[in-house]
Amino acid sequence: MAYVTQDDLIGMIPEEEVVRALDDDGDGVVDNDVWLAVAEGVSSDIDGRLGALYSVPFTGTIPALVTLAARILAAEALYARRGIGEDANPWKKQADAIRARLDRVGTGKEPLDRNVAQERPPVVAITEASKTYSSAGNLMS
Repeated sequence: MAYVTQDDLIGMIPEEEVVRALDDDGDGVVDNDVWLAVAEGVSSDIDGRLGALYSVPFTGTIPALVTLAARILAAEALYARRGIGEDANPWKKQADAIRARLDRVGTGKEPLDRNVAQERPPVVAITEASKTYSSAGNLMS
């Protein structure tokens, strides 16, 4: 299952750039099999980074970090398919940052969902004097 669709890239990459990156047969139309290969490659990369700690592939509600990473990595991959080198790829820096974050999440150094990590039980402090018993059995305060 792919974590990204072509529609997810709307607003990230101009449509004509998407077509240029995914039109291998030169007919001016995106080749769906090429897109599927890109999307599955991106999803496999994400699963590989998170699979040691999480059950992958994710199903149902996909974590926000996973969908964000999939969009960024797919955008980078499309520019790379067009032959745009790493230095000129406008998504390279963001892709490197999201890969580093996925690696931290996959090794347990960072939570998958930052909101979940903040939902901890409150700390309770008892601030009144306690009552104890003496060795003779009498109540002391």
